[in-house]
Amino acid sequence: MGESANVTPAIRRSDDTLMGAFGTPDTGNTIKTAFTASSAASTSYKLSKWYRFIATQDCYLHFHSSAAATTSHMFLKAGVPEVFYMGANSRVAVIQDSADGNLIATPIMTDDRQA
Repeated sequence: MGESANVTPAIRRSDDTLMGAFGTPDTGNTIKTAFTASSAASTSYKLSKWYRFIATQDCYLHFHSSAAATTSHMFLKAGVPEVFYMGANSRVAVIQDSADGNLIATPIMTDDRQA
């Protein structure tokens, strides 16, 4: 990736063990970003922590505070969760592959229960 020092990819063991490997989802702080054929930027991630990302449609992600997403950025398959560490005040830009959708990011409470 290399675009931002505030984003770290996680190793995904399997869909069944994804959340258990990292902690409990903090569903009260989920961030949803609608995306279309134009790049959309998420709100700032207020907390430095791990987030589970899942999209309702295929899309492309760009982890950068001010740049737009394009189809040359990281592809995210609809329904396949990925986990990334987001630094405080970082953002994700997202653009559709072929259909409008939503990118849903849920923070994960780790063993130290940082919410």
